[in-house]
Amino acid sequence: MAKKATKPTAKTGPSLAGMTAPKDEVERFHAAAEAFVKKATKSPKTALDTLVRMGIYTRSGRLTKNYSK
Repeated sequence: MAKKATKPTAKTGPSLAGMTAPKDEVERFHAAAEAFVKKATKSPKTALDTLVRMGIYTRSGRLTKNYSK
């Protein structure tokens, strides 16, 4: 019988495949992700630069081979 998933409590954050992370770690990750998105999407040029650095787009604005059909 499969183990029943538990709801996050005040001491633990969201559950992923039965694993839980401490709430403070989840909050720190969330804050870091929000800061990254805010910085990376400041302008269309900044957004494209971010996607180029990540290897998703080329400088000309086309998808790289790994992300195109």
